Amino acid sequence: MYTGWKSPSFCDRSTLDLLYGCGITIYLCCWAAVHLNVPADDDTVTTRTLRKLKWMLICLMMPEYIAWDAVEELWHARVLVGELAAICTLRDWTLTHAFLLQMGGISLETSAGERFRPSVEHFLLLARTGQIVIPDLRREDIEDKSKADWIVKSLAVFQILRFALGLLARVVEGLPVSTAELFTVIIIFYTVLTYACWWHKPKDVVRPFTFATSATHKEVSAALVTTDMYGRFRAPGKRIALTDSNGCARAKGIPMHLTWGSFLAVTAGFGPLHALAWNYHFPSAAERILWRAATVICSVLPCVVIPVLSPAVRMRLGRVGMPVALFLVLVCLAMYVLLRLYLLAESLASIRSVPRGVYMVVRWSAVLPGIGG
Repeated sequence: MYTGWKSPSFCDRSTLDLLYGCGITIYLCCWAAVHLNVPADDDTVTTRTLRKLKWMLICLMMPEYIAWDAVEELWHARVLVGELAAICTLRDWTLTHAFLLQMGGISLETSAGERFRPSVEHFLLLARTGQIVIPDLRREDIEDKSKADWIVKSLAVFQILRFALGLLARVVEGLPVSTAELFTVIIIFYTVLTYACWWHKPKDVVRPFTFATSATHKEVSAALVTTDMYGRFRAPGKRIALTDSNGCARAKGIPMHLTWGSFLAVTAGFGPLHALAWNYHFPSAAERILWRAATVICSVLPCVVIPVLSPAVRMRLGRVGMPVALFLVLVCLAMYVLLRLYLLAESLASIRSVPRGVYMVVRWSAVLPGIGG
């Protein structure tokens, strides 16, 4: 037997109870998981707030992308720790220090009073040549400056545990689970992965730590010809300051095939997790078919698109084949986005017709004998 909107009652939970539990869990997950890089010096509070909301929305729409970014940052930070350990003045720097450097949390000030934020490569160059005065920067100092927001984090952990325990109890008792709750579980899964990777990354640092340097901005810019992660050269003399808080200056040394491989590994779970609702009840047969099709396509598309973007494939395609391949990639990405939007919308829309058991309250005495009578 199926039902639509459920009003509050003494024995069962209501539709509002269900949606509120999912909504507050997702909100706390997105808020606690997103660790933005240090903003530019001239960023206003409004700019920082809008950027935070933007990345929370991305976390909601594409949680696997945020998780992959966290995995990549952790990977690069570990490599950077090894490079820092080879410099005697930076031997005591930890993973937290590496994250701080990557996220634009260190600013250099010249004798002329000019300030700029170096890339990782430029910082290492100056540190090796002794052109930076390294102060006693303890991990505790970074954590103090980081607005850890432990209240929100604690609430997020409590809500995640509460939600997960309640959902597990429903499964044990044989009660059905809604698509909205399944979507929330997917958000929780990627949030836990993201937060685990960013455990040592400072959160909500507003201003960078400033170090003194004997080199000028122009001298540092001309010292290296750096390349980005795609192999494109950046000419000497160009601005190297980290003004975009969305970017992350990462250490080199990670092969490209491992970067794409990690992306596939992290994103591969998104489609299959939605497949858990393969045999769920949907308001119509068409919606069930669309859900299944979207699940399969979202599982397959990353495996098709990512290899095309790799440098090796681009070289083989050449100038003639690459434009065609890029056009097909754009079509696939557009399809992927639309299907992702459908899965999100259907997670909520399917609430209009669900099994009555969705609104039944868990009998904890049946799940945990000895509790509740």
